[in-house]
Amino acid sequence: HQEDNYILFSLYTNHDLYESYPFKFKLMIQYILKGKEIVVKYLIENYGDKRMPFFIGAHPALNCPLFENETYEDYYLEFEKEETLTIPTPIKQSGLIDFDKRFEFMQNQRFISLSYQLFFVDSLILDQIQSRNVKLKSKKSNYQVEVSFEDFKYLVLWTSANHGPFIAIEPWNGLSTGLDESDIFDEKRNIQYVEPNHTNVYSYSINIISAK
Repeated sequence: HQEDNYILFSLYTNHDLYESYPFKFKLMIQYILKGKEIVVKYLIENYGDKRMPFFIGAHPALNCPLFENETYEDYYLEFEKEETLTIPTPIKQSGLIDFDKRFEFMQNQRFISLSYQLFFVDSLILDQIQSRNVKLKSKKSNYQVEVSFEDFKYLVLWTSANHGPFIAIEPWNGLSTGLDESDIFDEKRNIQYVEPNHTNVYSYSINIISAK
């Protein structure tokens, strides 16, 4: 479905999907434009007769730097709350996460300066974050973009290894498999469930506060 400020995508269970994921579901993703804000809403409908486990998450990436006279290092992140947290180590070769091997990321801080060196291992997995919104800001202009993710427990930060001109600010409700986890999907961290004949709804938003 599509309107001037709204678009809806949907995915249904089919024979091939059911072979690998044996649940009857409908996934709908709404994009709603409200002035300078875009609201993204996930609706996960279970029309089967058994409880359905799942994860859902997003991959929004923001241009960084935005203007020609800026560099990546001219940008920083401002968190809603003062954060003290450690983050686990992603294992690039396997795609797994070592939750026991953690390193300090923030100590009574609300601000993180961006640099490509931050991502020398891989993505930054903020699995202890208390803030429910974060702003991308420039030191050289008034440019601000706010990502709000009230319905999501985790936040993942990422950019590409070839110094890509963006920062991905990704709300997630699940993470890649940890070294300490089994192969049983229902035993994953923060596993989500939708009951038969019910729909779970999750949303996040991206708001352009100032463009210059």
